[in-house]
Amino acid sequence: MPIYFQRNEILRSIPHGSEALLIEEAWLTPKNNILAILRCKGTESFFQGHYPNNPILPGVVLVEAFGQAGALLCSSIKSFKEHKGYLAAINKVKFRKPVYPPSIVYLEVHVKQLRSKMAILKCYAYDAEEVPVASGNLWVGFKPEK
Repeated sequence: MPIYFQRNEILRSIPHGSEALLIEEAWLTPKNNILAILRCKGTESFFQGHYPNNPILPGVVLVEAFGQAGALLCSSIKSFKEHKGYLAAINKVKFRKPVYPPSIVYLEVHVKQLRSKMAILKCYAYDAEEVPVASGNLWVGFKPEK
């Protein structure tokens, strides 16, 4: 049975503030994947300057959403419970299809490789028709919380 996270539970589990939170709800699956939702209404400030007459979701916003979903996933890993994760590298990110508002982007993140102080996450983004929007790998380093 998947574990469901609402906005407040996500905020308690990851090191992001509410002003920067992009994912609104998520599910931790029995296979230890995170499925998350990014809603693009078109009213977000980053759309104002990113092609004003033809707004497109900036790729960096998709990567940040991957990072937030990944942080939620890593917060569920027992060996990293008392640690804080930091983005260490972004690798092989591909943007396959533009995202125009209003739309919903479905994110899927799973652990590709786990090391003692690092996790490599494989990330995918899909639109409502399940067409791939983006994919890539994130490397997350962990340090004990102070």
